[in-house]
Amino acid sequence: MAGNKKEALLCLERLKEREKRDPHASVTMDFAILYAALKDYDKTFEYLELAFEQRFLLIFMRSHPIWDSLREDPRFKELMQRIDKGLIQ
Repeated sequence: MAGNKKEALLCLERLKEREKRDPHASVTMDFAILYAALKDYDKTFEYLELAFEQRFLLIFMRSHPIWDSLREDPRFKELMQRIDKGLIQ
């Protein structure tokens, strides 16, 4: 998000290697954040959906600025509704 695409891609490769070495590593949100920074929103939502399925605590998404570029995306709004629904139950 700071404009250093080369470093973000390097981080992405490191995460992929870490995931290969340790399939139980909790890197789902890391992938989502990196893909958001790279503006690959389809991949971002792929990992956010996975995080939701894995029951990560996603409530921080409501106010964290990293997600600002996604707030108007219907997928983000729908995900937030499902998160809110899960918190009420």
